[in-house]
Amino acid sequence: MKHYELTYIISPETTEEEVKNLGEKINRFILEENGKIEKISAPLRKKLGYPVNKKESGFLTTLRFSLAPEKLATLKKKLKKEAKIIRHLILIKKIKKEIPERKNLPITKSPFPTLEKNGEKRIKPKKVELKDIDKKIEEILKNNESQ
Repeated sequence: MKHYELTYIISPETTEEEVKNLGEKINRFILEENGKIEKISAPLRKKLGYPVNKKESGFLTTLRFSLAPEKLATLKKKLKKEAKIIRHLILIKKIKKEIPERKNLPITKSPFPTLEKNGEKRIKPKKVELKDIDKKIEEILKNNESQ
């Protein structure tokens, strides 16, 4: 079963009693297809952003449900047959998985690793001057020439 969200707009000419009955009818459509209703929002009268079927307002309702993907086509057909629904949209919803809490992690002030590893202290390398490097190179070269 996949999770879906159905949003539909009901014509503003319908009464609140008819809106309630239509909501129950849509719920029955889903249950007849062996779906599971998860959340229903109450219908709200809204002014639409643009005219839909020459209507400036309507009752907006959102419904979350689970249904087998192959049965979604029959639900869409039933929704299209309803004359009072002027627009509907079905979206696939992804369920967010809970992220387990991380426990017992060391908290360090610095984002960089410390110089200690497994309880042993590592020694910082000494800074070397450029003069010392030149002397060492000369010694190596002299040793190579004498060989």
